[in-house]
Amino acid sequence: MTEPLQPTDEFLTEGSPLPVLETMPPEAEPASVLPWGTVTFLFSDVVGSSPVTERRGDRQAREFYRDHDLVIRRLAAELGGHIVRQDGDGFFISFRSTRQALRCAIRIQRGLEQAYSGDADRPRVRIGMHVGETIEEGGDYYGTAVNMAARVRGEAEADQIVVSDLVRALASGEPEFRYRFLIETVLRGFQGRVRLYELLWREDEIAAAPASESSSQTTDPDAADLRRYAQALAAWTTSDDLSEWAGRYVRLSGRVAAGRGVFASQDARLTLDLQECIDRYLRLVIAGESGSGKTTALLEATHRVAKMLVADQGEVIPVFVQLRDWRKSKDFIDLLQESLAVHGLVRGRERLSDWLQAGRFLLILDGYNELVGSLAE
Repeated sequence: MTEPLQPTDEFLTEGSPLPVLETMPPEAEPASVLPWGTVTFLFSDVVGSSPVTERRGDRQAREFYRDHDLVIRRLAAELGGHIVRQDGDGFFISFRSTRQALRCAIRIQRGLEQAYSGDADRPRVRIGMHVGETIEEGGDYYGTAVNMAARVRGEAEADQIVVSDLVRALASGEPEFRYRFLIETVLRGFQGRVRLYELLWREDEIAAAPASESSSQTTDPDAADLRRYAQALAAWTTSDDLSEWAGRYVRLSGRVAAGRGVFASQDARLTLDLQECIDRYLRLVIAGESGSGKTTALLEATHRVAKMLVADQGEVIPVFVQLRDWRKSKDFIDLLQESLAVHGLVRGRERLSDWLQAGRFLLILDGYNELVGSLAE
């Protein structure tokens, strides 16, 4: 029970009933500093490079692939990517912004097609992407999110961009990105099934793809239940007896504190929307005095994400968890089951564990202060 509640970042409210969140942008980082916090990882490599090398010889093959390297390095620099390392014809690149990472992947495929136009041996690149919190050491990344991104690349074929469900969800609402559901599978070294999508990059495929192919509504057997759940949750968040918000838009005022994250550990001064914090972080804790607007802010965030899930059942699934209902006899899956069932979504423990492992949930935990206090007693 303790582990899921460990905060990466804290959002501390100041006590105003309807406050405005104020924060300070991070100081400029040198280009050599790797992004940390929640980072999007891109892995690429060339499919079928060995036969080309055999035909051309090592020296000529190296010259042939030089444009491949230059295209990727140039586009990564232009779109805010940090090249962690290059292994032969493969690149490992990290991005602070998921949307910029997706744009970079698309432009890499288009740029290589243009750079090698008319050449039958042109590099046929496959790209895989995932997003998660970082473990950075010695100028490199380690951990589950990195391994997942590498495995996602392994599911891609030549000229294909494959992204995890979480990458797709974090960049939702952007009409420039079109997807095609690819597969729900178990990746080597991971438990639980993961939904993967192909990010379309050819103009003709994007134009021809119907709107349904950019969502999971026609392929996800859970779609109808998720839609009904999201509708019920969105309606519940606007109940008059929950808070004074009752469906009105609210901004949260406070200061952001982070050990290591996009926000520095200091008081903030620039207005920042709560949804931006949710977009940046997979785990966010809002803490403050009673009546300072914590629950109100969480309800507003839940409502927004629930409406997104109503429109597209491939989005992350918001779960409003009231931690005050937790008892020591329960584990976190029990609490998750109860929180979903309240609004009509009933699933077994194994299915919920799979979704949790795949990053399908946006967990919105209310009553964190109360839980910490009860555990301390």
